Amino acid sequence: MQYLKNSYNYAVNWWGGEVFDAKQLKGKLNYCKAEIKTMKGYKENALFKLEKATVDLLRDNQPIQAKIKGEEILREENLMKAYDILLTLIDQVVSRTTYIEDSEECPQLIFEAVTTIIWCTRHAELDSLKQVKELFKLKFGDTFVADAEENKMLSVNEKIFQLIRPQVYPVPKINQKLMDLSIKYNVNYQIKNEHQPVYPSAETTMYPSFPKYQPSIQDFPKPNYQPDMTQQPTTTNFSAPPQEVDDGPSSWPAPPPNPQALLKKTDDEEDEMYVDDEPNVSYLDLKKRFDKLTLNEDEEAPKKKYVTTLYDYDARAPDELSFSAHVQLEVISEEKEEGWIECLDTQSNQKGLVPTNYVSNN
Repeated sequence: MQYLKNSYNYAVNWWGGEVFDAKQLKGKLNYCKAEIKTMKGYKENALFKLEKATVDLLRDNQPIQAKIKGEEILREENLMKAYDILLTLIDQVVSRTTYIEDSEECPQLIFEAVTTIIWCTRHAELDSLKQVKELFKLKFGDTFVADAEENKMLSVNEKIFQLIRPQVYPVPKINQKLMDLSIKYNVNYQIKNEHQPVYPSAETTMYPSFPKYQPSIQDFPKPNYQPDMTQQPTTTNFSAPPQEVDDGPSSWPAPPPNPQALLKKTDDEEDEMYVDDEPNVSYLDLKKRFDKLTLNEDEEAPKKKYVTTLYDYDARAPDELSFSAHVQLEVISEEKEEGWIECLDTQSNQKGLVPTNYVSNN
């Protein structure tokens, strides 16, 4: 059987084609392991220099530039942590190359390891992984490799995905890193005017804490109303029924009024309308009191502000907002956090935090 496989591979190579070779895959993976170990040593030296540069910025009282360096430090540290996990996954594939050669589809036992290696070709800064990806493409096809690169099967290792995926690091995490460096190198650094946490909780309201005052009848003092007891009630004699006299059209009943006319009350009629709780307070008096407490009608309402999205964005936290490119979002709160604004998607009626580098002002 092995002789037939070797003869087939020889024939394909002689005609200029390419086939999957398990030995070649094993050699490429071992080369990747060597490259990862070399990159780890290079990253450690670069990380030490980056920490020194950040500490110098803290000593020179340049916090903004120090935060930029702090974000680079977090990214390099996460990449080194991902390298350790990636070495373990490569060892799993190397020890099971025979399973890959004998099966037409990717074995379930190493499915996560294979898809993670393919996904890391774009994010791990390792050139040798590209050659491994081409070998997997010969074995499992272009569709499998394309889905793995986009993580459409959701099979990439979760820890590696969270460590080296493209992301914007929150401000408190960067500040904590700067505090650790200040303690490590004995530098005086304090966080000033920082809002904690970055993401507002579900209980945080998006409206002012003092709502608009709405007056009610209970807010107005009731007058001391005393009924006039000296007035005698009128009496009606029901002993004899009234005589009906037909004097022609003048005595006929009036036609029913127009319903639209009943809705239009004159000022005199409104003056006669009283509130049940305050018999001596008319409707117009109460309306005048209410108008004094409300906003002036001449004041213009604040204009809504909109931004246009530049790229597609998938929410990575419960308080973030997912959106597509070239969509207008309504700005609810500017600079909710440093690098974040709060927006409302009027089409889906969803709101959340949006990174400012993904949108542009209209």
